[in-house]
Amino acid sequence: MLSSPGWTGGQLALARGLLALYLALRVPAASLPAALLLWALAAAFALGWWMRASAAALAVLGWACSAGVAGADAGLRLGLLMTALLACVPPAPWGSLDRRGAPDPGTEWRMPGWVPAWMWILASVLFLIDLGQGRWPLGWPHLLLLTPGWIPPLAPAALDRVFYDGSCALCHGTVRFLIAEDPDARRFRYAPLDSEALRARVDAATRASLPDSVVILTGDDELLVRSDAALHMLARIGGWWRALAWLGERVPRALRDPLYDAIARTRYSVFGTKDETCPLLPPGLRERFDP
Repeated sequence: MLSSPGWTGGQLALARGLLALYLALRVPAASLPAALLLWALAAAFALGWWMRASAAALAVLGWACSAGVAGADAGLRLGLLMTALLACVPPAPWGSLDRRGAPDPGTEWRMPGWVPAWMWILASVLFLIDLGQGRWPLGWPHLLLLTPGWIPPLAPAALDRVFYDGSCALCHGTVRFLIAEDPDARRFRYAPLDSEALRARVDAATRASLPDSVVILTGDDELLVRSDAALHMLARIGGWWRALAWLGERVPRALRDPLYDAIARTRYSVFGTKDETCPLLPPGLRERFDP
């Protein structure tokens, strides 16, 4: 089955969250029980808990609530149809609760090519219908037609090296996220901050000044730390993550670095620690790590 370029589990998680929020706010629930059920299904869909079942149930409930209601505009109808299509994608992508605890973070997950193709077909049909009836034919869900593959990743000369705190659960989660978003291993290699790989590439004086969370050594031998490192990782993934990185870069470093530092200071108490140096991964993915 052909897959759709650019659609990874992380890109889907962004789309799923935005779509769930949109439907929760726009679907006209006729009663309090219906509204509570709508919000519960939207939350389950956004978090990826029983993802396909919650997507199907949310689409059916949303269509039932909006049938015959004047507020069921082009955007709402398209959003509901998109949600129904997402009930057909392969299960347990990265970023879903359904994937939690799996050794592989989702490198094998692929978006079937027919799903975004049908999104475009349905959007085109609804566009022509609404245009012919003199109604505004566009809505927020039309933005989801922008395929993540259209925004290419930042491409330096060689692989970036990600050095992380081996005892930090949040850092382990960051590495798993990057592995899932880089299924072909063309962007990143990984090693703990206390590894020989870092000592071989960075002198002792510079190592002593590095933060103890995540550090990037780019393919151009530039060391990036704090929010610069985080935004660079997103830009290297591409797609909507690169768009978010572009927005983050518009924020002055004097504002974003303190926020990064605040998260880093509380990461043990909030996210916990890990006993093992490397994240839980199957043997094949551990080849991406340097000693």
